[in-house]
Amino acid sequence: MRKTVYLFCFLTFALSAYAGEYLVPIDGKMATVSRFGGDERICVADQCYMVVDESKLDWYTSTQMASSEPEPVLYYELFAAPTSDQQWGPNLEGWDDAKNNVIDLYATSRKPIAAIIDTGMEYPHSGIANTVLHTTPNGKHGYIVDDNGEIYDMSWHGTHVAGIIGGTYDGSTGVKGTGFGKVKVLPFMVASEPGSLPLTYILIAIDKIIKLKQQGNDIVAVNMSYGQKQYSRIEHDAMRALKDAGIIAVVAAGNDSANLSTYNTYPANYNVENIITVTALDPSRKVASYANYGGTTSIAAPGSAISTVPPYSELDHDGDGYGISHGTSMATPFITGAISAAFALNNTLTPQQAMHLLYNSARNNVNLSGKVINNREIDLYGFMRAVQTCKTSPSCNYNSYPPRPIMSEPSSSSGSGSGGRGGALGRVGGCAINPAASFNITALVLACGLFIIRRRMG
Repeated sequence: MRKTVYLFCFLTFALSAYAGEYLVPIDGKMATVSRFGGDERICVADQCYMVVDESKLDWYTSTQMASSEPEPVLYYELFAAPTSDQQWGPNLEGWDDAKNNVIDLYATSRKPIAAIIDTGMEYPHSGIANTVLHTTPNGKHGYIVDDNGEIYDMSWHGTHVAGIIGGTYDGSTGVKGTGFGKVKVLPFMVASEPGSLPLTYILIAIDKIIKLKQQGNDIVAVNMSYGQKQYSRIEHDAMRALKDAGIIAVVAAGNDSANLSTYNTYPANYNVENIITVTALDPSRKVASYANYGGTTSIAAPGSAISTVPPYSELDHDGDGYGISHGTSMATPFITGAISAAFALNNTLTPQQAMHLLYNSARNNVNLSGKVINNREIDLYGFMRAVQTCKTSPSCNYNSYPPRPIMSEPSSSSGSGSGGRGGALGRVGGCAINPAASFNITALVLACGLFIIRRRMG
């Protein structure tokens, strides 16, 4: 069955809310103030920020309310696109052996949680319903960053990501999720519109994830299938707060066909030890033509033609209830599900151990030479066996994170060639935007026009 999905690049609504806005770090004396002068406050762990219009920026800095350099509000791009149907990825990487010979025999009663920061998720498809975490007494699923209502998907992206982690398979139908049905998925909807992920929303989600972890919820990893090209010290600090909370960040390398040794994309390139940067493999076990590589790229996983569950609105009326996507956005949850499932096998596993075992058990794929650190390709069966063996192996006492390439980072939010204020260039859908610039709405609509993605289903 063929479906055509129309996504509009009319950015007027979102940009009217965020164009020309800045995040102003505030010191401890302001931390108890929920709103100041009508401005919104956002906190991540112990650091707080005011979201202020550019017209107020000089006042904040001149009155010394800002404790360090303000940053423009950034927007993030989703690293995925639709394509055709297969489940070659889990089959190639030993999904059946991992499930039958390790997971089904040795999994504990532990139910680790994988958080997903994305466009949300529509009400659970039957192939994922049992793995989606009910977060409120009335059974609502996940979080909308500015609302407590039932979560939904602003596009299709977040639902597809959730299916790769939490999908279940009964031997004939379903999705071979890399969480093997042992991992609970917890979606966070941070999109202000389809394809538009403001940093402000992402920070709120990260703070909520850390707080949930501190309250005893077993969040072991967070999936981040998005990115943009502007360095943010504020986001860097938020990623470090995740590390301090004991949460692994699994991040997409991006879809620019670029070498991350010389090409910037964030959060993939931050110098934070708990980040796993993931690139995408095609069925020939080569880095997909669209995928970024090199630099911080930690491991490769299947990312092209990946079968998953779609939002309800995309379900075919003839009963074909599964969808297909490709991108480093799809390779990333492949790793998120696997590393989260490792914690279901071993009650005492640490994030440091999990990352070492993931890397040490990876296949040596010569096609990845110069593109992925140590030519690593995920081996699901090898990884699960290594985690099981780790329960009794004295050689498994890893107390530090695996080494990660040190990338050059700017000393402030000005980034690479940004020119300071107004230089933060993000991407929304297919349109480049400058969130600190003044927008002529008519010109914007004419420039962006209608952005159409055609999707072939079934």
